Amino acid sequence: MIGATEDSLAALQCALAAAGTTAFLPTITTCPSSVRRETHATVMAAAKANAPSSSRILGIHLEGPFLGRRPGAHDPKTIAAGHGDVDAVIDLCSEGVRMMTIAAESPVAQSVVESLVAKGIVVSIGHSAPTREEYQRTVTAGAIACTHIFNSMSGIEHRGFGLAGAILDDPAMHAGLIGDLVHVGAETVRLVFRSKGATRTFLVSDSVAATDGVVVTNAARLVDGTLAGAAKPLAEQVRCIVKGAGVPLVDALVSATATPAKMIGAREMGSIAVGQLADLTCFDEELEVELTYVAGVPVERFS
Repeated sequence: MIGATEDSLAALQCALAAAGTTAFLPTITTCPSSVRRETHATVMAAAKANAPSSSRILGIHLEGPFLGRRPGAHDPKTIAAGHGDVDAVIDLCSEGVRMMTIAAESPVAQSVVESLVAKGIVVSIGHSAPTREEYQRTVTAGAIACTHIFNSMSGIEHRGFGLAGAILDDPAMHAGLIGDLVHVGAETVRLVFRSKGATRTFLVSDSVAATDGVVVTNAARLVDGTLAGAAKPLAEQVRCIVKGAGVPLVDALVSATATPAKMIGAREMGSIAVGQLADLTCFDEELEVELTYVAGVPVERFS
């Protein structure tokens, strides 16, 4: 969302709705504090102006700046600078932030997690390669999830400690999963669902647009080849994991709808029931999106 304007966000909301996404959390990645404040204000203005038949902004996901040993596409210098910005970030979280990604090994992790949990904000561990003790302290403080499992984190270590392995082994933890089959292969997608189940696995689009320094093909990459995000909307990722990885359709749908909605406390959506918002994505037999309804209003499809 860095550099987004209200007009570009409005266009994005329309495009996402047409592609089958009825609601989402825009992500603000690691950036200087002035840029973070400006982007936060832009996203919140767009959220208040949610137009009918466009994808609804539910709040903000802050990915950084308190990241760790696996920065991925995030600038390590900006991560380091963020450690002096704790109070400003926490203040920003008072409006609209529903989820934050933090590294368990960050020197400010425990105090930040405790502050966020007290505000009712979901804490997810990501861009992280913690020790067992660092992981346990962060979970005890209130973290309940990980951000894009297997990507920008330590993996499954057969002798030592790995974050992905710990998440798969911990029945209470949720695993965010990018389902484009580029970030995580089909065999590993199946492993995640077998370990966590659909009620502890939530699909994340991790979608980004092409910008200076980012090239988008089947995924977004920095010029050095580092993965920087995905290029498939969520409904297409549902199709990917069903058709390409053999995940049962019902599990794929739950992981894209009910599980993330429940995790962030959006209990008015995520299921088809009396009293719920009539957000519906209609697929054909090949799992291509045919029609989207946002709050009962059909969304015009692109020709």
